Amino acid sequence: MGWDLEWFYNDELQAKQSTEEMANQVDSMFENNRNKTEGHLVLLAHDQVFSNSKDSGSPHRFVSTLKEKGEYDFAMINQYPGLNGSSTADTILNIK
Repeated sequence: MGWDLEWFYNDELQAKQSTEEMANQVDSMFENNRNKTEGHLVLLAHDQVFSNSKDSGSPHRFVSTLKEKGEYDFAMINQYPGLNGSSTADTILNIK
């Protein structure tokens, strides 16, 4: 399956992109049909990056920003097209 977009970090394990930059990249991915599977997006974000106080709220703000737009649905990764219902706690993003 792989991922469509990665939330990069620097040598100090701090997020390189802001919440707003990531939300804009998601919008661009869907607008330009740059996803591996049409209408779906998998974002790779590394847990250790968001354990520091500076970045710890970023994932929540990111999800809230996308939900406020009303254009996206979040789903469990086992609902990704082509997977055989394997169980996992990860989440995917779908365009409405």
